[in-house]
Amino acid sequence: MAKVRVSGKRKAEAKPAAEVPAPTTVSPKKARAFPNVETPEKVGCKRRLVQTNSMEAKRAVQKTHKSLEADAHGATLQQLFSGIDLVLQLVASRQRDTPFEQLQEAVLAHTRCDLTEERFREVLFVADWMLAAYWVGQGELAYLTIEQRDEDGKHTRPQGGELTARKNRFAERLKSVSLPSPPPELPSRPEVPPPRKLLEKPDLPPVQDIDTSLLPPLLPPGQGTPAERFEALRRRVKVKEELYKKAEAHVAQVRQITKNIGICEDAVRALWVLLKMFDSSFVNRASSAPSWRQKPATVPAPFKEKTWKDLIERARIPERKLLSALCSLTWAEQTSNPMTLEAGRAAIAELREMGDGVWFQVQKVPDAGNYLASLGTGSETVRLALKAKIQELEKERRELLTSK
Repeated sequence: MAKVRVSGKRKAEAKPAAEVPAPTTVSPKKARAFPNVETPEKVGCKRRLVQTNSMEAKRAVQKTHKSLEADAHGATLQQLFSGIDLVLQLVASRQRDTPFEQLQEAVLAHTRCDLTEERFREVLFVADWMLAAYWVGQGELAYLTIEQRDEDGKHTRPQGGELTARKNRFAERLKSVSLPSPPPELPSRPEVPPPRKLLEKPDLPPVQDIDTSLLPPLLPPGQGTPAERFEALRRRVKVKEELYKKAEAHVAQVRQITKNIGICEDAVRALWVLLKMFDSSFVNRASSAPSWRQKPATVPAPFKEKTWKDLIERARIPERKLLSALCSLTWAEQTSNPMTLEAGRAAIAELREMGDGVWFQVQKVPDAGNYLASLGTGSETVRLALKAKIQELEKERRELLTSK
C-alpha cells in the first residue's frame, strides 16, 4: 500500500481534537421533609404585610400634602392680613368706616386673594387685638365694619414701620397658634329696638269714658208729649257729642305736647352732632391753614378787632349735611339711634330757632339751602334752653293728664 506524505501543516490539521471533559452532573438535592406549600395563613400574612406597607406610604403622602396645604394656607392668611391692614390704613385717612363688603372687594383687587368669611374669621383669630369687627346701626340697615387697633384696644392708623411690625407679629402668631375648626363666629347683627311710643296708654284719657252725670236727663216713660221726649233726647245727644269732641281735643293736645317733647329731645341730639361737626371743621381748617400765631402783616378792616385764631376757627356746616348725619347709616358721623327724615327736619328746625344768633348764624345760600356758621360759643346756652323747654312741656302735659 502506498504511503502518502503529509506536510507539517496537514499534520496539525489532521491531529485529532483534545477530548472535552463531559459535564459533571450534580446530584439532585435531597427532598425536603415538608414541601413549600402556600397555606391560607401564609397568604393572609403576606396580604396584610402588603396592605400595611401601602397604608404607610399613603400616610406619608397625606402628611406631605397636609404640610404643603398648611404652608399654602398660612401664606394666604399672611397675604390677606397684609392687604387688610393696607386697605384699612388708606380708608382711615379719609375718616370713613370700612364695611366688610367693600373690604372684600378692595383686598381682592390688591392681593388677588378671595377674602371669604371663613378666611376673615381665621385672620381675626390670629390677628388678636390688631383687628376688630363690630356692627354699626341696627336691623337690616346695619353693616359690619372693621378697624385697626393698638395694644390698648384703641383705634389707630399705623404708618410704614408699624405696618411691618404688625405683619411680623401676625407671622409669629400664625406659627405659634393653632387655628380652631371652625374659627370663632363674627358678632351677631343687632336687632331693631321696639319703636318708641309717643305716650303710654295709661297716660291717655279714654275718649269713650265721659261723665254721664253731665248729660241732661231723659223724660220718664209716659210723661210728656212725643215732641217733648224727642226734644229731650236731641239735647242729650248734642251734649254727648260735645263731651266727646272735648275729650278728643284733650287727647290731641296731650299728643301734640308729647310730640313737641320728642322734637326737643331730637334737637338736643342734633346739637351734639353739630358740635362734633364744628370741632372737626376747626381741626381740618387749622391743619390746612397757617398757624394762628403767625399773624399776617395786614389785616382787613372788618377783622381788625378779631384775632387770627378767630378767623381760622370759622366753620360753616350746611343743613343738608347735618340732616344726612342724623338720618343716614352710611355717614361717618352718625348717631347710635338714627332718626327718620321727617324727625330730622323737625329737630333741625327747632335747633335753628333756639340757636340762631346765640351759637351760630343761619346763612341762606341760593340753590344750596341754609348754612350754619359757628359763632365760637353758645352751645351750652342752647342746650340749657332746650332742657328748660322740655321741662315746661312735661309739666304742661302732667297738668293736662291730671285735669278732668
